[in-house]
Amino acid sequence: MNGKARLPPSYLLWLAGILASLAGNAVFYFALGWAASEHGGAVAGLVLSAITLPRVLLLLVGGAVSDRVSARRVLIAGDAGMLVFSLVLAAVAYHVGPRPRC
Repeated sequence: MNGKARLPPSYLLWLAGILASLAGNAVFYFALGWAASEHGGAVAGLVLSAITLPRVLLLLVGGAVSDRVSARRVLIAGDAGMLVFSLVLAAVAYHVGPRPRC
């Protein structure tokens, strides 16, 4: 070889996937703030807080819990909780309507 180590293809595939996921999350959160700003600053502030606050709190708690319990269990429980919360929120939005009541 010429002295340069090649990265494994599985790592490059993982790297491409995580970069696509991070880009999608960034665009999604920007779009949520942008759409909420149509309804005024208070609604935009609530939406952006509703995005950031749970992530910070769950990151701190999840890190502490994963030190004591398996990280895999914490990730699976977090994803399951996020799925249930999303389904409940979708059902509420379907019955109440998508417009904020300000």
